[in-house]
Amino acid sequence: MTLTLGPVIGQVGGGEVEEIPVSMSGAGGVNPVTYPLTTVDAGSGSLIVVAGALDGPTTTASRPHLRVGTVEHDNARSTLAGPTTAIITNATGTAQIAIVARNSTVVTFTGTVYVARL
Repeated sequence: MTLTLGPVIGQVGGGEVEEIPVSMSGAGGVNPVTYPLTTVDAGSGSLIVVAGALDGPTTTASRPHLRVGTVEHDNARSTLAGPTTAIITNATGTAQIAIVARNSTVVTFTGTVYVARL
């Protein structure tokens, strides 16, 4: 069963929802490496939802992070990797959506960025 989030997010945002398929594969190194997935114009306010599958290392110090603008999943007590991953935030202006790889293990992400103008 495929979950289609666009119509649900549209109900919350009150209008049209832009859906942007994204994916990446890469690794970090001694220092974290940022892999931009896309950049969106959130205008004067948008609800941004990023959902997908993120695979990579799961140890606290090396797991990849999902970043939307200035919001980054960085909770040392939880794992972001798994069959489904999501982050939801409000944004204004330009927001870059990216994966931050934190060690040399290969990280992959395949998902969708949903942008609902508020």
